[in-house]
Amino acid sequence: VGARAAPRTLFDSTPLARMLPQTLNFHRIEQMLDERLLFALAVTALSYSSGRHVTFYQASEPITAWRRAQRTARMVALTPRHLLASAAIPYLFPAVRLELDGRHEYFGDGSIRQIAPLSPAIHFGAQRIVVLGAAAPTPEVPPARPDIEAYPTLAQIGQQVLASVFLDSLGADIERVEHVNRMVLQLPHTVAPESGWRHVDVLAIAPSERIELIAARHLGQLPRSVRMLLGAMGGNRASGAAFASYLLFERDFTSELIELGYRDTLAQRDVLLTWLKAPADGLIDDLALRRS
Repeated sequence: VGARAAPRTLFDSTPLARMLPQTLNFHRIEQMLDERLLFALAVTALSYSSGRHVTFYQASEPITAWRRAQRTARMVALTPRHLLASAAIPYLFPAVRLELDGRHEYFGDGSIRQIAPLSPAIHFGAQRIVVLGAAAPTPEVPPARPDIEAYPTLAQIGQQVLASVFLDSLGADIERVEHVNRMVLQLPHTVAPESGWRHVDVLAIAPSERIELIAARHLGQLPRSVRMLLGAMGGNRASGAAFASYLLFERDFTSELIELGYRDTLAQRDVLLTWLKAPADGLIDDLALRRS
């Protein structure tokens, strides 16, 4: 009797792999590019094979692929597998096999080692960037809690590690862009274009409610095996709910997040309209926010 193969990851991404082609028409990307409704679309992923952070992109016209330390870009025809790879959280979902430079490598979540998440949009020539984040770009230090001096649970440690991977780099990159913007203002106008530096407006929209508090209300919907795992790690407590939020893919939780995003965007409607109506090569005249 052959030995049973050990599982490679905690969750199976097969349902997501089936859903993506059914709900997203990737053939429309080329159509929208041809009609100039879309200038470029990028999906990032990390190669577990080579350690390179790769931005796969489609564009309406050739864009010089950039190379930085452990970061590079490739122009490809985007497929559901690129999206699946970009969302493959390590240890939770299996890596995805993609072709790169004539050979196949295994890719995982694009947030890993992504030190400059705004970089692709800037390389594409964006003058304005709207950032929809999962946390405030510059979060305040939370107030002291009664258990602040208690030894942290595995879930508390895990949520800090995951936050450093998925959240911190975005806030740091926004600060970096704002710093460059201030420096550009000090450059003579005759020098700025030749310097390779330019001003880029960034508007960040962050959740008005803490995600871990929302997650705590939905922990009971998780499968029993996952609840047992979280219980052993302390993830079933309020202090570890942020870690549990990375495992919550239940309908009620995701629906509440979507509703929160809708409300937060509507709350910024006037700011968005004013911001986007400002002159920008005449490309944007208005913005209509509708519930899909």
